[in-house]
Amino acid sequence: MASFESAGGAANIAPVRWAQRSESLYVTIALADVVDHAIELKENGLTFAGKSNGKSYALDLEFFGEVEKEGSVWNVLPGSIQMKLSKKDKEAEFWPRLLKDKIKEKTNVTVDWDRYVDEVG
Repeated sequence: MASFESAGGAANIAPVRWAQRSESLYVTIALADVVDHAIELKENGLTFAGKSNGKSYALDLEFFGEVEKEGSVWNVLPGSIQMKLSKKDKEAEFWPRLLKDKIKEKTNVTVDWDRYVDEVG
């Protein structure tokens, strides 16, 4: 797995879960007790750096589509970081995946089955 350089040396890739609705994405960074975190949301992606249980973690995600900063929110909770991101194109089809890069998607991201909704039918 790739690593990211941070002030404290190489960082681990933070585990990500996701689900979607027609107008929004639910993204969870599955780390407990995150401290010293930095989150930057861009139209086409997200960067994260933080520490959990003494280890450094980082993410640099390029989304499949675009999101809006306006209307997007996140909370740092004891068990994870929960995000609800507003899709820019609310009329578009459902995204086939979270990330533009299929390879990163397979190694870094899993479906959040707790929030998954089958939109077909």
